[in-house]
Amino acid sequence: MSTRLFLIPAVLTVGFLTTACIKGTTGDSGDSGTETDADADSDADTDADSDADADSDADADTNPYSGYTGVEMFTYGFTEEPGAPNCDILWDVAGGASTAWCDGCEFTFDLTMTISDESYDDGTCGSGDDAWTYGYEADYYYGYGIIHLYDDYYGDWYPWAYATTEGDTLIYESGGYIDYPYEYNGVQYYYSYNWYGTGDMN
Repeated sequence: MSTRLFLIPAVLTVGFLTTACIKGTTGDSGDSGTETDADADSDADTDADSDADADSDADADTNPYSGYTGVEMFTYGFTEEPGAPNCDILWDVAGGASTAWCDGCEFTFDLTMTISDESYDDGTCGSGDDAWTYGYEADYYYGYGIIHLYDDYYGDWYPWAYATTEGDTLIYESGGYIDYPYEYNGVQYYYSYNWYGTGDMN
């Protein structure tokens, strides 16, 4: 398994604002009611909460898809010539629903990545076949969707790439640098770092 940098901008990695949902009460007016009314309200509330919680928990961990096929591309470069990266790598990606699950995710996949003959690597990236577990969260922060990566060594999930869905198609991207000009020791370089992927889910 290769190492991937978690380069989500700081605005997405800060702590989230939490809001408390407080169940409404009748206040003093409820006290003026009879004991029979109070019991009836209590029973109704208990039934409603029990049903709602049971349904919500069951749905939250249900993966709506069983399969995934797509491609993933990685571009990296730190060269003196624009348009000439050190690595331009393409993988064919396939997999199925994962048993690993991340909080807030809508689906997760265990994916196998087979490097394509169309890939180029001058030795800088050490590219090859790979495997990862991805989880998709549609509203990670203020409406931005995200791909989470699962680290099986630590048993944890990490935000990695901006993502969205169009129907049953997943699209994601991380990095966003292509031929970014950077001067170092008086020499002009061009920096590229970008992941891009898309796949069909079924």
